[in-house]
Amino acid sequence: MRPRPFSFTSFSTFVTCPRQYHAKYILKTVKDDPDTPHLVWGRQVHTAFENRQRDQVPLPAGLGVHEQFMQQLDKRPGELEVEMKVALNTSLEPCDFFDPKTFYRGIVDWMKVDRAAGRAYVVDYKTGKRRPKWDQLALNALWVFAAHPGVRLVSAEFYWTQDCAADRKVWGAAGQADLWAKMKPDLRQYAQAHIEDVWQPRQSGLCRAHCPVLDCEFNGKGR
Repeated sequence: MRPRPFSFTSFSTFVTCPRQYHAKYILKTVKDDPDTPHLVWGRQVHTAFENRQRDQVPLPAGLGVHEQFMQQLDKRPGELEVEMKVALNTSLEPCDFFDPKTFYRGIVDWMKVDRAAGRAYVVDYKTGKRRPKWDQLALNALWVFAAHPGVRLVSAEFYWTQDCAADRKVWGAAGQADLWAKMKPDLRQYAQAHIEDVWQPRQSGLCRAHCPVLDCEFNGKGR
C-alpha cells in the first residue's frame, strides 16, 4: 500500500500507536466525534479569528479578550493568509492539497510573509491545554521554506486562548535538513507500515483509559 498523505494529527496518532492509526485512518472503524463541546468551540474560535484577521469583523463578545493579540498580528509586516491549506509532495515541493503525489497536508491558521525582509510569521491557535508540540509548527515552517525560497527565517508560535499566552520558536532556512532528520525515523516506520500492511500496537499508559480501539488486547474498556 502506498503511504497515505499525513497531517500532523494523523502522524502523531501513528507515532503514539500504529494500530490506533490503522483503525482511525485506514479501516475507519474508529471516528472522533466532531460535535464534542471542545471541538465545536475550537471551530468557533478559529472562524471568529479568521473573520477578524481577513475581513476585520469584530470579535464576538465572548472572545473580545483576544483583540489585543489580533492587533499585535495586524502590525506585523507581510502578505496575509488565513486558514490556508498547504501541502508538500514526495519531492518535498509545494503542491496542490489533493495532488496524487501529496506527502504532507496541513492548515496554517495565520501567516504573513515579508518578502522584503526574507521572513515569515506563522501562528497556530490552540483552545486546549498549553502543551506545545513543535513538530506541528516545524512542518508548517518547512512548507514556508519550500513555497517561499526567499524566506530565510520563520517565526512560529502557538497562541493559547485559555491563557492568552504564546510559545514561540524561530527556525532558519539552513536548518531544514535537521528538522526533516528529526522526523525521519518515524516517517520511515510510517512508510514501512503502509507498504507491509503491518500495524503493531504500541502499548503505553494511555491504552486502558483513552484508546478508542476496543478490540486491541491492551485496551480494557471493551471487556
